[in-house]
Amino acid sequence: MSRPGEAALPAIRHARSRLEAEGPLQCRHRVWLKSAPRLNLRDEVAVFRREMADILAALELGDLEAVGHIRRSHISMSFSRMRGYPEPPAGKGPSA
Repeated sequence: MSRPGEAALPAIRHARSRLEAEGPLQCRHRVWLKSAPRLNLRDEVAVFRREMADILAALELGDLEAVGHIRRSHISMSFSRMRGYPEPPAGKGPSA
């Protein structure tokens, strides 16, 4: 028996591969990794779970336009959250 939303997995994989090929997702990953030492990981995991639940719900409805809007809004919110975290002390963090 298949799990809920399993039929949407091919569409998710296709959309993700397009994003990775076009660059924005790679940029987000780099920014996230650079900011990781300053993040509240528990909060970030909760936000990621909400994002995935929202995307899955949109895919189950077949609303790919909504998937794009959800992704854009979560990317924007992640940059806002990262700007709110304090800078690491000089000589600390991945860019040191």
